[in-house]
Parts: sequence; C-alpha cells; structure tokens
Amino acid sequence: MDAHHRKAKRPGMNETVKPYLKIAVAILAFMVVTAVPEKSISQTQNQTSAGAGDLGMEAEAPGNISLDNLKKIRAAVENAGDLTEDLKKGVLSYLDRAIFFRETEAQLRKQAEDINQRIKAAPERIKAIEAELDRPLPAPEDVIAVAAKIPPDQLEQHLKNLEAELSEAANDLEKWTEQLNDPKDQPAKLQQEIGNAKQRLLDIADERDAVPARDDRRLTRARQIALLSEQSKIEAEINTLEDRLTDFETLASVLSAERDLAVRAVDRQEVLVKSWQTEVQRIRELAAKEERVIAEQAKEIAVDLPPVIQKQFDASIELRKMLEKITADEATVADRLEL
Repeated sequence: MDAHHRKAKRPGMNETVKPYLKIAVAILAFMVVTAVPEKSISQTQNQTSAGAGDLGMEAEAPGNISLDNLKKIRAAVENAGDLTEDLKKGVLSYLDRAIFFRETEAQLRKQAEDINQRIKAAPERIKAIEAELDRPLPAPEDVIAVAAKIPPDQLEQHLKNLEAELSEAANDLEKWTEQLNDPKDQPAKLQQEIGNAKQRLLDIADERDAVPARDDRRLTRARQIALLSEQSKIEAEINTLEDRLTDFETLASVLSAERDLAVRAVDRQEVLVKSWQTEVQRIRELAAKEERVIAEQAKEIAVDLPPVIQKQFDASIELRKMLEKITADEATVADRLEL
C-alpha cells in the first residue's frame, strides 16, 4: 500500500518540478543569445583597435598612397598618444621623406608635360620668332610723333617705364642664354643622370628586400611607403630625362630661337630708350629756353617799374639762363657716360 501510495505521488511531484525546469531552460537560452552579441562586439572592438593602431597606413597599398592621404597619415601619427617618442620620430621621418618624394614627383610630371607641349609647339613658335626678328626697329621719327601726343608732365614717367622694360629685356636675355648654355641639359650629362637614376632604382629594390629585424610594424610600413614613393619619383625623373634626351635637338633649337628673340628685344628697347631720352631732353631744353624768354619779355614790359623790381626781374632771368645751361649740360654728360 505504501508503494502504491508512493507511485500515486510521482505525478504530483512532476507537476511541481516542471515550472522550475522551464525557468531554467529560459535562463540558459537567454544567456546563450546574449553571449553571442557580446562576442561579436568584442571582436569588432578588437578590429577597430587594430585599425587605429595602424594610423591609416594599412588602408591602401603603400605605393598608391596619394600626397593628401600621406599628409593625413602624418597628422595622425603626430597626434598619436600610444607611440613612444623614438617610434614616432622614426615613423614621421619616413613619412616626411615620402611626402617630399610625392611632391617632387608631381613637379617632375609637370616638367614632362611642359616639355611635351614645347615639342609640339616648337615649329609654330620658331616660325613666329623668325617673323618677329624680321620686324624693323623703331625710327626716331616715330618716337617724336608719339611724344607729341603725350602730355608734357607724363613724358618723364613714360621714359622711366621704357627704361624699366629695357632692364626686364636684359634679364630675359640672361635667362635664355643661361638655359641654352646649361651643361646639365647636354646629352652626356642627361645620359649620366639617367644611369644614376636607374642604379638608384636597383638600390631601392635591395632595400625593400632587406627589412630590418625587430622593427615595429608601423615603422616597417612607413619605411616601405617612403621607399615606394622614392621609386615612383625616380621613375618620373627617368621619363623626364629621357624626353629631354630624345628631343634634345628640337629643344635646343627652340632655346636658340628664344635667345635670338631676347637679343632683338634688347636691341629694340635700347633704340626706343635712346630715342626717347633724346626727345625728352630736347623738350626739357625747349621748356627751359621758353621760361628764359618769358622772363626777358616780362622785364621789357615792366621797364617803368621801380629799380628794386627791375633787379628782381634780372635775378629771375639769370636763374632761367642757369637752368637752360644745366639742362643742356645734362645731355653732354649723358653722352659722355655712354662712351
């Protein structure tokens, strides 16, 4: 009977335990569900932390980082608080080199483009220069005609402008002469520079293979960026040098024509300045003479005035004569200085 009684109790006990089992299962399920996102979040945080540690240097291939991005990476390294002083100094040194090489590369590519444009435009440019060289120099009569149309108080300034233009023309002539005679643009020198640049490319390849042991990965990455930036710069340099060597004769012909044009411009400006100096001097002397004549006429009109006033007129006439003589002497002095 006791056994029967115990068997009759089991269903009741099962009914009592079931709610607790359900609660336990629910708690376990909740723990499993919440544990998975926590793991995902932790992984994401670790990945983000790893990306931040690279300071942006792993975002793209080291040889393809643009100048703007290099500057952004440098700013990130500069502001990084988790780098030792020595590590930061080393990384910044490599990045500064990379930035310099990128800037130089841009300049070289611009030079190459300018050379190509000059080669294309060379025939027309030489033709235009030859036409300008055939143009006659200005005649003194032309200067007199132009001076007559300029107000007297503006003649001196016009002459100063012409003298300034002569100085600029002389500077241009010096520039073209230096370019034409520059030894670094001669074929032998260009070939030597090309050889040196190609040797540097080989050296860079060896340096890239020889990665220093125990270097911080960020320092290694910065070093790789600097070497590849230098490699890209040297490749642009070789292209520019080879263009200059291939088209040496054409470029030399254009430079020679530009130098001849500069010589002609100096000659033209010297003629203009000399003619204007002569004309302005003539007008100065004429004005001084007119002032003296006017003073003498004024004295004749004032013949009946008191002697004191007569003396003032005499002094005025003497001053006008002195001015007339000084103005005339200026031309003589100027002519002697030119000899």
